[in-house]
Amino acid sequence: MFLMDEFKKRIFVLASSAEIQSSLFPDFTCKGDEMLIDFGEAIECLNKSSFSIKSIRAIEALDNYIIANSGEEYKEHYLDNDLLDNSEIWANIRMLAMDALAELGWKYEIPKAGKYKYIGDDGT
Repeated sequence: MFLMDEFKKRIFVLASSAEIQSSLFPDFTCKGDEMLIDFGEAIECLNKSSFSIKSIRAIEALDNYIIANSGEEYKEHYLDNDLLDNSEIWANIRMLAMDALAELGWKYEIPKAGKYKYIGDDGT
């Protein structure tokens, strides 16, 4: 089972401003892609049995929006760090993440950077 604190943090990250999101990941990473990979892992492992129907619907709305706006034709939104601040897709992801927080009854908090290992351009 995925730890609730980790799931919560990943929702906070998606709900954050582009400036905060950008500060959470090293510059050599594709920050949008990292956020969506982290969120995808959280959704796959999440035990939704303790959530209300409205909360589940809000989480699923966020997840479904991300899925609908993924793939080859949307990849620049997740691979180009400059689009975090200038993309309608990212604005909608933030709005849906905030909606999910509201339905979950969680007050937004600025997330702290994680201690992750990233693969750089040189493969290390």
